[in-house]
Amino acid sequence: MEPNTPAPHPTSARPLHPDLQAFLRAGLSIHVGGRTAQGLPLLNRGIAVQVTAAQQLSVLLPTPTAMALLDALREVPLVAVVLCQPSNHHTVQIKGRDALVAPASVQDWPHRLAHKQRFTDEIRRFGFDDTFASAWLDVRTDQMHSVTFTPCGAWNQTPGPGAGRPMELFA
Repeated sequence: MEPNTPAPHPTSARPLHPDLQAFLRAGLSIHVGGRTAQGLPLLNRGIAVQVTAAQQLSVLLPTPTAMALLDALREVPLVAVVLCQPSNHHTVQIKGRDALVAPASVQDWPHRLAHKQRFTDEIRRFGFDDTFASAWLDVRTDQMHSVTFTPCGAWNQTPGPGAGRPMELFA
């Protein structure tokens, strides 16, 4: 199998844990990390996240700012996504080993604007407005790529006594 070919997925994939699914529908700050074959870590902001029918995660990234990360994920398909809810600092890290990079289109991401609205609602209480959210999340259609992967682990990264503990990934 090619290094960036996703592992086969059963048609009846185990559903992600309901708590995790609910969290993924919040107005989250999203960061995606990977590394080059030489071990250089790379990080980029994400625009939106969704759970696919195969119970994979797909994260939308802006290009050209994410090109180095996207190239690295094509070469080394190990990915980590950190998702944080700004209003309460609830943070989750989810990792995968089969990241697949592909061009994205607005049609692939109908919920992208809903995510932007939920994120704006989250940050408004801290004095940020639609202008900030737009600068952070608005990307031209021809400047979006998706990174899709099968979650293989999730960890609580919320500051406090539970930080670093594994989380239930599946229902």
